[in-house]
Amino acid sequence: MIKLKIDTRIIYGVLLSACLAASVLYSDGRLIYAESSYGSIGYGTSYGTGYGSEDVWGRAFLGGEAPPASLGVPYNNIGVVSNGYLYSCVAVTINGITTQSDMEFRVIEPAIAGSVLALELHRTRDFNPNQNVASNGELPDCSGEMTDNQAVYSDVVSFGSAGVYQLRGVWNQSFSDKVVYEVTEAVELVSAASDWPSYADRAPSQAVAEGHNMIGYLEPVQERLYVCVNVLGEQFELELRPVYSTGLAYELIRSRVFSPGDALMSDNAPPSCSAVLNVDSSNSYSDVVQIGDDIYTMCGTAVYESGTHPVTGSGLRIEVGSLSKQ
Repeated sequence: MIKLKIDTRIIYGVLLSACLAASVLYSDGRLIYAESSYGSIGYGTSYGTGYGSEDVWGRAFLGGEAPPASLGVPYNNIGVVSNGYLYSCVAVTINGITTQSDMEFRVIEPAIAGSVLALELHRTRDFNPNQNVASNGELPDCSGEMTDNQAVYSDVVSFGSAGVYQLRGVWNQSFSDKVVYEVTEAVELVSAASDWPSYADRAPSQAVAEGHNMIGYLEPVQERLYVCVNVLGEQFELELRPVYSTGLAYELIRSRVFSPGDALMSDNAPPSCSAVLNVDSSNSYSDVVQIGDDIYTMCGTAVYESGTHPVTGSGLRIEVGSLSKQ
């Protein structure tokens, strides 16, 4: 399933670049388009053809953006993406010794199947040698980390209007002439919405074969998925967010016991839960979901911490195996 707008770039994906030659994702996280003019290859402290914005690189320190307080990010300075490049401060640990460096990466097409995107390292420099302060008057943090002797890269990065994401990637050492990190997971960091969508918003726009008068609802702006699920003889409402990794998945933000009170749907019947989570050897999950004007049958697997309740415990993740249009 691909949904694409020329102006806004992406409805069901991640905005990877603010420039016109933006990168675009399938809803399952696979890159389908990237800039093809990569320019020269190289990294270090020198300037050269193919590098990013000198205006950004010329700042006192990178990335230079404070995350929204509502996200609870433990840094006052996070990475930013600008015109197809990622700029961030990264703490690099090699043989137990950690140093902090500003880094500029170019967003490129991944070479490993299942990667969300790839980052080619172009140049580095010492981080904030003049001890400049961030917007809050404190010394800026490094949001990025390279561990296991640079084999693993993680960071918190702002993609502008598309949101703030936690990235995790690995060094693709198959290249002899450049340093490339394959980002295998990108998780949007969001605060819970102040209000749950009304039950009326979750009524299907057309007849559903299973006869449900309320189904799953994908909120189109931040792609939050709202479902009502039957599990262990109880019913819960869930708010989930997309996780872009090797396939499409949704991660639990919050839950509450389903308690519709006197609410009635358009058929004058109480709202019914359409999702089913089976707590057995399969941990199968199924639902009927409204996405835009279309209705889909969603099937997948529930993953959660062993020994905990799948909904009221922590770490519930729905890994989508199939999404079929009705």
